[in-house]
Amino acid sequence: SPAPTLSVFKYPVGISDIDFRRLLEKRRVVVAPALGELKGHYFRMGHMGSLTEEELFVALKRIMEVLEKMGLRFDKGKILKTFVES
Repeated sequence: SPAPTLSVFKYPVGISDIDFRRLLEKRRVVVAPALGELKGHYFRMGHMGSLTEEELFVALKRIMEVLEKMGLRFDKGKILKTFVES
């Protein structure tokens, strides 16, 4: 069954796992590589303990910054609106 303390995200095509994690770590957000056959295609993000909405929002913004720096284009406003409304 799914773990309530961990989420797994699939990389968009063309995004390098190692580069993504290095750039994100420079922004003080640490994620882990996926394991086994998913390695290089997904990343894992833990959310144990009492994380605030603000902490999650900052992590999301930094993930978007890195993806944008790596050349991915997307509607940031729509993503942030969905986060705030959920």
